[in-house]
Amino acid sequence: MVDVSASEKLRIVVNHSRSAITVNRDNTNAVSILPSTSSTVSGNTLRATNTDNSLGVQMGIYSHNGVIENNTITTPTNFGIWIYDSNDVTARNNTITGRGDSGVLASGNNTTISGNTP
Repeated sequence: MVDVSASEKLRIVVNHSRSAITVNRDNTNAVSILPSTSSTVSGNTLRATNTDNSLGVQMGIYSHNGVIENNTITTPTNFGIWIYDSNDVTARNNTITGRGDSGVLASGNNTTISGNTP
C-alpha cells in the first residue's frame, strides 16, 4: 500500500512497474493520495483483494492537477479509481477489472475520464 497524507500539498509520483502493489485489508486502498498537487500514478499493477471498501487508487481532497494513467487495477468492490473533492484530475487509459460499483467515480471541477477499460 502507498498512503500519502500531508498537511502541505506535495507532488507525488507512483510508478511501481516492476512488481504489483497488493493490499488485503478492510478499508484499504492500493494507492491513496491526499492532498497533493500535480501527482501522477502511472504504469502500476494495483490489486485491492479485500471485499470491504477497498479501492485501487484514491486521489482525494485537495489533490489538484493529478494524473492517473496506464495502470492495471483489480478491486472486488466499490471503484477502481475514486477522485473526490479535487480539480483538474485526469484518469485515462487504465484497465479496471472486478469492480463492484463503477470503474471511475469522480467529483470536482474539470475532471477528465477517457480511454479506461472496464
